[in-house]
Amino acid sequence: MTTSRLLTALTTVVVGGFVLAGCTGESTTTPVTPTPSATSVEVTPSTTPSATATTTPAPEPTPAVDLADPASWVMSSTGLGPIQLGGSATATIDELAAAGGPVATREEACPVVGIDDPSVPFVYFGTDSFDSDVITSVRLGIGSQLEADRPSPTTAEGIGLDSTLAEAQAAYPALERTGEYNTVEYWGVAPSGDDWLVFTVGKPVEGADAGTISTISVGDGPVPPSEFCG
Repeated sequence: MTTSRLLTALTTVVVGGFVLAGCTGESTTTPVTPTPSATSVEVTPSTTPSATATTTPAPEPTPAVDLADPASWVMSSTGLGPIQLGGSATATIDELAAAGGPVATREEACPVVGIDDPSVPFVYFGTDSFDSDVITSVRLGIGSQLEADRPSPTTAEGIGLDSTLAEAQAAYPALERTGEYNTVEYWGVAPSGDDWLVFTVGKPVEGADAGTISTISVGDGPVPPSEFCG
């Protein structure tokens, strides 16, 4: 072998070795991209208070009216017990009769109905005319002193026949003098602004009757009808 061929062979071996070493000594690794973890979210508690359930108390039931016990009826600016302004006179008469209550009788001379029962002072309720059946006024008492065996119905504030003007004024601070007739004065109050509750009181010069309530009236005016015949 000639010297030139020997050098060529050695060069080929050396170069091949380097190439082989380069191919086997290093490896190419594909980098793995890490999967990002889920982003944590901080939960802030709501500062808005939750709605609190509230319970509305049920209204107090209205006590039933005992039609057979007129002394227990309550007087107000809207009526007396079952006898209410705006109600039917005929229906009221029938209801009282059906319940065994006091007898209500229609008057011939005036468009009124009277109740004359030993358990209660005289009661009138009237309409505007004979052709009308709508109750427009109610009156308890006929102006004379209360008989001992006829207990008076009262208002919710406890004012009845034989109560005094001073007691009525204490119970109704808005009570005002609304008129007079012969020996009596009228003192009235309109709690709802429409219908009047009127007390008939003996004038101060009337001796034993002075300042004492003798009738209580209900209607749309500050004084009761003078003869209750409208």
